[in-house]
Amino acid sequence: MWPMVIRAPACALRLGWKTVACLLLAACAATPSAAPPVDAGVRLDAVRLPDLALGDSALSGVVGSACGGDAGVCPRQALCLRIVGSESRICGLPGCTREDVTTARREDNCPTQTACTVLEAGQTTLSTTACLPVCAPAGGAPCPLPTLSCDPLSALRTGTSAVCDTARCAADADCGDRNPATPDVRCDADAGVCRNLGRIAAAVGSPCQASGDCGPGQHCLTRWLPAPAAGSDVPGGYCTVVGCRWGGSWSCPAGSACFGLGSGGSGLSVCLAGGCDPRADPAGDGCRDNTPAQPYVCFPIGARSACWLDPAATQVASP
Repeated sequence: MWPMVIRAPACALRLGWKTVACLLLAACAATPSAAPPVDAGVRLDAVRLPDLALGDSALSGVVGSACGGDAGVCPRQALCLRIVGSESRICGLPGCTREDVTTARREDNCPTQTACTVLEAGQTTLSTTACLPVCAPAGGAPCPLPTLSCDPLSALRTGTSAVCDTARCAADADCGDRNPATPDVRCDADAGVCRNLGRIAAAVGSPCQASGDCGPGQHCLTRWLPAPAAGSDVPGGYCTVVGCRWGGSWSCPAGSACFGLGSGGSGLSVCLAGGCDPRADPAGDGCRDNTPAQPYVCFPIGARSACWLDPAATQVASP
């Protein structure tokens, strides 16, 4: 009696215009088939979450290794992540605990040089998280597979580090659906990352509904912690550059400065708007004065000022 292979449909997580990671699983049910499958893949009745407490030595070489074939088999009960827009599939360890950057403790239980990232809700009943390789953009710490890139926006799903979960682009045409007459994204070929073209006049700190409302290379931040963390909404959206700690093309534009969010600045690094007056009346301090109903404040931090949400709640610090 051979189990019948059932494949979960491919699915995608979208952040603005960018389609990112997608999990492809092969599972099996009790219904018999007439012949053995060519590649049974991961058996649902055999899958159990790996014991991450075993340590790095037991799990070395698992996260980040390539997994080929239709079934995408990974060693040691890892799952095969298929990256949308790429032929690459990469092994990740399911069932990890994501880092809570609002505390000084370390909750992420992934092996060294990996981080726990949030998978799309409903992708699989087996796990909502997985360990993936940590990386740095523009060659600082490249992804193990050349068809993957290190997109700083992936830190939106870990809350801390960038991870390898994005297909590498080589040309603007690789950057998803767009109108050639009015392209909204371009490929940064050096980094292999698709970036927002945006509106020249939009400054860091501007309200937004989508990244196209923001300046070039900026992202419309609507949460400063990965879902489903409570209290992390960014009302009205906030145009910023995510990953400014890496500098280069992710450096903050004029009129803004780079800060880290979370305990000790361990979370996202983002550009926050400056130039406001923390001593002025909030109605005219230069901090989102056109949206008085939203909870933005101008506060001093070091020798600078910043316009952002409650700095105590979001734990703003130098990255």
